[in-house]
Amino acid sequence: MASTATEHPSLNQFSIEGLRGVGHVELDFHSGQRVYTLFGANGIGKTKCLEAIYQILLLTNSTFNADDLNREIEPSALLFDELTVRSTSIGLSRKTLGLYLKKGIGLHGSPAVLVAAHGRSNISNDFSRSSFLGDFSTRRHKYFEGQSQLIYSNELRRSGMRSDILEWFVTRAQSVNPFQKNSDNRRVEIDTVLQMLHQLDERIAANVLQIDGGGRVFIQVEGQMCGLTELSSGFTSLVKLVQAIVSGYAAFTNEVQLRHVRGVVLIDEIESHLHAQWQAQIIPKLKELLPNTTFFIATHSPLVLAQLQEGEAYLLKRDAEGVVRSEMIEAPNRRAFADVLESAFGVDLNALKRQALLADDQSAAKLALLAMLQQPHSFGEGA
Repeated sequence: MASTATEHPSLNQFSIEGLRGVGHVELDFHSGQRVYTLFGANGIGKTKCLEAIYQILLLTNSTFNADDLNREIEPSALLFDELTVRSTSIGLSRKTLGLYLKKGIGLHGSPAVLVAAHGRSNISNDFSRSSFLGDFSTRRHKYFEGQSQLIYSNELRRSGMRSDILEWFVTRAQSVNPFQKNSDNRRVEIDTVLQMLHQLDERIAANVLQIDGGGRVFIQVEGQMCGLTELSSGFTSLVKLVQAIVSGYAAFTNEVQLRHVRGVVLIDEIESHLHAQWQAQIIPKLKELLPNTTFFIATHSPLVLAQLQEGEAYLLKRDAEGVVRSEMIEAPNRRAFADVLESAFGVDLNALKRQALLADDQSAAKLALLAMLQQPHSFGEGA
């Protein structure tokens, strides 16, 4: 296998030709940032950009391509004709895909995890009771095989949103015993998920997990044991988002300090099912919890936008030539909320207020006129 050209590449400039359903895309982000958040109208290509970036990062990753896996990913499964990460050696097209997969060539070593939005608020009661978790090589192979299948079947909208999250917790809990080989004792994954959840919301206990004889999984919320399948959509969304990141990183490395892995996490519709307080805090918190991670995020939430710093927010717009380009939204966290709404979403709060006041005035005038017309008249009296 060829050695990696760069272990952790700079990911701030992307040129995408033939992005499915979108066309030509040019993304230019401020260098040196750890968060790049995409905004824009429906259909402009936010989700497709995330999926395309994920495809190139996964399919050119040295760990992924070193895995002994017969990947039957056809060139047509790529979401783009060609994607280049400018200022790096990373590029991929339908013509070069087979080279990387068949010869095991990797261009970088950064783990990449895609957290999709589809199904984030749902946890199924059904799971297959797997007897063994497997060693690191087996776990990694299973994860990569699953991601390859999502690419092959054009189902990346389900990435990270595994329906068997109960099995994930159960099999890792079963590996926690005094006879287990240290490298295959995966308590670290459970602990990392619980600790991150606690720091995102202190109502979730940082060290309490219970599993009953039927495979039901419980965490402690506000002092009460709650089954994962009984959580609100907001808590479920938070649990699945964190679990997807941790399980993804754990597939690339057996590192104990999973929060400190240097990698890339892509999250679609990060605000999905989160209430206002979580939306306002989620990105700053994730930056704190995962200090070596670079995030690519898509969202429609003005509350998410309002917390972003200079160089972290970008509006996707199509120019006169039909190219979708990124335009930086200046320092959202230092501007008035009304100004942020107008620049990113085209919503003029002041104009809306004026229209509402005008409508109220017009309604009052109509009521006064109606009352006057309903009064008895004495035309001609006294004439």
